[in-house]
Amino acid sequence: MISRKFSISAHVAELLTNCARTLFALRTLKQHGLPPEAVHTVFQAIVMAKINYASPAWWGFTSADDRGRLEAFYRRYARVSATATTIQPLPACLMKMTNDFSTK
Repeated sequence: MISRKFSISAHVAELLTNCARTLFALRTLKQHGLPPEAVHTVFQAIVMAKINYASPAWWGFTSADDRGRLEAFYRRYARVSATATTIQPLPACLMKMTNDFSTK
């Protein structure tokens, strides 16, 4: 889903839509008594796996707006999870890839 201008915004939008659905489900499960550790585990297993899947291929095509939307989503998760303070921010998870590619 790369546009003619090598923009990956459509992919990021679809990715965040899918992840938002999962976050809603996690929020609902938390309200029904799922422990915060379990919320964090499910988030890492499902949402972060979706975001990280093939990210080395598309991360370099993201714009500042795309990265801002990804970070805003991650902040939304931080409000849902009580364990989110122990997680490194989203850019730290993915920025290493950008740095690795830019030095080659």
